[in-house]
Amino acid sequence: GYRWIFRHELKPITDFAKEEDPRTAMWDERLKGDEVLEDGTDVYCMMYKEVDSAEVTIVPPACGTETTTPQDGSWWKWDEQTNRPVFSTPGAAGYHADAAANGSSWESNEDGDAPFIGTFKGGQEYFAELWLEADFGYAFKEDPHDTYGGALAVNGATLIRSFWDYDYLGVSVRVPVEHDWSDWKTNKEPSETEDGEESRTCALCGETETRPIPHQAVEYRSTDGDGKSWEKGSTNSLTFTFKRNRSDETALSHFTGIRMDGADVDPSKYTKVSGSVIITLPPAYLETLSAGKHTLDALFNDGNTVTVYFNVTDKTVPTATPVPSKPVTPNTGDNSNPGLWAALLAISVLGLAFMLKRKKA
Repeated sequence: GYRWIFRHELKPITDFAKEEDPRTAMWDERLKGDEVLEDGTDVYCMMYKEVDSAEVTIVPPACGTETTTPQDGSWWKWDEQTNRPVFSTPGAAGYHADAAANGSSWESNEDGDAPFIGTFKGGQEYFAELWLEADFGYAFKEDPHDTYGGALAVNGATLIRSFWDYDYLGVSVRVPVEHDWSDWKTNKEPSETEDGEESRTCALCGETETRPIPHQAVEYRSTDGDGKSWEKGSTNSLTFTFKRNRSDETALSHFTGIRMDGADVDPSKYTKVSGSVIITLPPAYLETLSAGKHTLDALFNDGNTVTVYFNVTDKTVPTATPVPSKPVTPNTGDNSNPGLWAALLAISVLGLAFMLKRKKA
């Protein structure tokens, strides 16, 4: 005779077991006598298409929700667990999600030997066992170690391992649970020397999280004047502006003076006004500086010193522009005067006549 082994194999009987032998369960290839297929019994065989890829997407439980599992004596009623895992099989071909058939459930550990009972909290991970069922005419691809032999993709969780059982595929995963946080709310503003504080609250479980707001040290910087130039003899002043990063309107109250090329400058030599801090160097003071590059340091009693640079140049003396000489035009005879030549000829004739007359005398 033959025996139906599992769901998909028909194997010859190689041995018989006594009726009281516990090995006569379906996992044992030995049979009790009443399981032998005898003459006249119709046996149907079916060809199955192999499912060689599967995908699972799990929806994390909401923070603050609970799950419970009743117990019947020493046996947990897995199929009565509340708030069981919610999952789907996107693009499934040849299989579907089966949350009930084999007891998909939340587990207390990755071994799955006891259910998880309690409240889901944000920021933690929880173990779940999910089951897929093959459609009629399909079977999951087997791995030599009784795990799934195909490609398995898991969304929304981390895969721990799989369990293969012909028509069913078990998937053990770790599922993260997130808080539904509100926006951060400032409880205490930071000062220039002390940190502040802000908090947010989960809308689902009410848990509150706090964190410090780092204090911001006072810092000054130049916003105008660095790199300017001044020419000796000019009637213009030079201005420099220094800004405070916090409460800029108080900057002038923390200003203590300036240094020029490393030496303190008497306050009477310059003016200072609010609007950040605006320093003005008048022409009278600038004339006392030598030509070249100079360093100006702005000093404050609660923050950094700000250093800027400027140049003093000598007065430019204008150079006279030479006047070009008038060109001499050569006499070519083209501009002769006929009257002048006639007069000279007459004088010559008269002179010659006078000399001849004296000679005869």
